[in-house]
Amino acid sequence: MGLDPRRLRRARAAGRGSDISPVAALQLVARSAAAATLLLAALTPSALARAAALPATVAAPAALPATAAAAAQPPKPAGESPASAGGPPAELTLEQIMADTDWIGNRPERPYWGNDGQAVYFERKRQGSPLRDLYRLRLDEREPRLVPDAEGGATGAPGGAISRDRKWKVYTHEGDVLLANLVTGAVRQLTRTVDVKTDPKFMAGDAAVSFRVKEAVFVFDLHSGLISQPADLRLTKDPAEQEPADFLKREQLRLFSTLREDHEHKQAERLRAEAVQRTDPTRPPLPWYLGDKIKIDDVSLSPSGDWMLLVTRPKDAKEGKKAVMARFVTESGYVDPEEQRPLVGTGSAAGQGLILLDLRRHLRHDLDLSVLPGIKDDPLKALRE
Repeated sequence: MGLDPRRLRRARAAGRGSDISPVAALQLVARSAAAATLLLAALTPSALARAAALPATVAAPAALPATAAAAAQPPKPAGESPASAGGPPAELTLEQIMADTDWIGNRPERPYWGNDGQAVYFERKRQGSPLRDLYRLRLDEREPRLVPDAEGGATGAPGGAISRDRKWKVYTHEGDVLLANLVTGAVRQLTRTVDVKTDPKFMAGDAAVSFRVKEAVFVFDLHSGLISQPADLRLTKDPAEQEPADFLKREQLRLFSTLREDHEHKQAERLRAEAVQRTDPTRPPLPWYLGDKIKIDDVSLSPSGDWMLLVTRPKDAKEGKKAVMARFVTESGYVDPEEQRPLVGTGSAAGQGLILLDLRRHLRHDLDLSVLPGIKDDPLKALRE
């Protein structure tokens, strides 16, 4: 810590314009700087190391009160020698400055209760690695234990659904559906495929479990092990709905009996296949042709399995122009542009729609949300006026 040049200039000017000599003015400035340093040391003990680096020309005040001198001394930890107390502070590293989790401690992540309620599971980041490991902490223990990878399926998972009698829990683990007996602790695996299953739930009566694979919903019978599909959703036009025929097509069917007979035979075969599929309980249900103008955002099957609700949106809805962010530090060495979220105000506002499917009678109901009370009211109208 050196003398401020501006203070030196003011001291010289004061010496020329008064009875105080320039040397005395410099001593006065030096004493002020030393007093300020000691006051800083009293507030921040680590500043004593900086005070020791003052130039030799700067002398401490001749008469400093004893209380101020005592306050300037930093507290010494027990067992610390005088030599170590006056040493420079430890140098900060980049990991400490950036508060790296490996330095401050890796916190538990994604905690959840075990199936028996006697242990808590959580993930923790490895030291010096982005990988996570699963730990188990029992209520009667003080230290968590690392869970082997081979026991991952029997440790339960966050979320899932509980049966009405509180004896069973269904959940997903690594994309497959598992059923746990909360009384005995036994775990039964219901699926083992590459498709990712989500949203497991108990059906009414707890005799079956439903789960989703993307937009498709499946039901697993816990007694027979049969997997069925309550609804076959297809985002295409109904082949039975023919497009209006033009003049040439109508004339072709009218003039050529062979073309007319082939057309009639195809219609008869389609109607016959639909009738057999509708009456045969071993066959899957009739498909639902929802058209090619929409996309499915969400699907919900009723607990009874008789109804299905679809959340849809227009297929041609534009998200808008997306912001582009450049990544300069890449493995290839070239700038890598990445698309981020859409910019506000650049996309087309397209609302969602609801479709209710009657799975028993095979009827479709398009719900009109415009008739809901208050759907068109502006809650901020009074504020704008």
